[in-house]
Amino acid sequence: MTRSATAEKQGSNNGILASVIIPNYQGADCILDCIRSVLIAGRRDVELVVVDNASPDKSADIVQVNYPSVKLIRLASNVGYGEACNIGARGSIGTYLVFLNNDTIAVGEWLRELIAPLVDRRNGATCSKVTFPGSPETVDSCGGVSDIYGFAWNKGKGEVDVGQYDSFRDCFYAVGSSLAVRRDVFEAVGGFDKELFMYVEDVDLSWRIRLLGFNVIYVPKSRIVHRSGITRMKTSDIQYLFNRNRLRMILKNYSVRTLVSILPRYLVLQMGLLIWVISRLRGDELRTVLAAWLWNARHLRDTMRSRRVVQAKRRVKDDHVMVHMINKPAGILFLLRMIRN
Repeated sequence: MTRSATAEKQGSNNGILASVIIPNYQGADCILDCIRSVLIAGRRDVELVVVDNASPDKSADIVQVNYPSVKLIRLASNVGYGEACNIGARGSIGTYLVFLNNDTIAVGEWLRELIAPLVDRRNGATCSKVTFPGSPETVDSCGGVSDIYGFAWNKGKGEVDVGQYDSFRDCFYAVGSSLAVRRDVFEAVGGFDKELFMYVEDVDLSWRIRLLGFNVIYVPKSRIVHRSGITRMKTSDIQYLFNRNRLRMILKNYSVRTLVSILPRYLVLQMGLLIWVISRLRGDELRTVLAAWLWNARHLRDTMRSRRVVQAKRRVKDDHVMVHMINKPAGILFLLRMIRN
């Protein structure tokens, strides 16, 4: 019996349909609100797993004292978002795995709506409509968008919600603030790429799910509120991780034929970004770009090893995936607009 089958059997025996996994780091100001919102529905077929990334703010102690029934996994060091999710998945028994940011608040029938489409075995992953606290009419994400160069962003971010995103639809990637995936699919793709540590790990996971031929679905009736920015990072660190992880992702996930076409254009775009950074006389931004390139050079052997695994599992051609992407460098244009504003 495979591990997936074993987990599903265990989940059935214990009456657990879904495992809600919350990776936590420095979440003392938000984790209790998140847990409370998940538990308020009082569903007995759901287990809640908190994976604490060695938070120095005693988040784990806060969870243990206030919610002793919650399954708490304490890690000895900060292994990053993706690996914390992987550890939580291995320590859970639900048929469906739901990954939820610690700075979110679940609304109403969030979970029921989120996992409902996964009954259709053509669907591999789903995500919620996400709005901002105190401004429920302002969108944080309605599924994820990416161009063919791996520049990804949240659909509808910052827009006023007037119902334009109320239809159930396909999206390129399931945004990780509230993401559900069938356990068998998660295990088939190998879970999150732990080397990414943080940022675009949801894009990468969804991309690999699509390479197996599954759909990725945005579910507007599943709603959460995202208190984005509570667990803060330096802007330079965020830029570094985005640049670093984006290149690893496209090196792993595209076929050789597509890489031959995409990679030269990607490098031209990166050179343009480098020139733009230099022209702004921003040494910190320049260091992040160069550090991202250097990291990929040092980890190229591991990236190629991961690439072989991804390519061996793929069931569809790149055209099947790229039809859901934007065929121009839209991500850079989107980023520049945000910077100007």
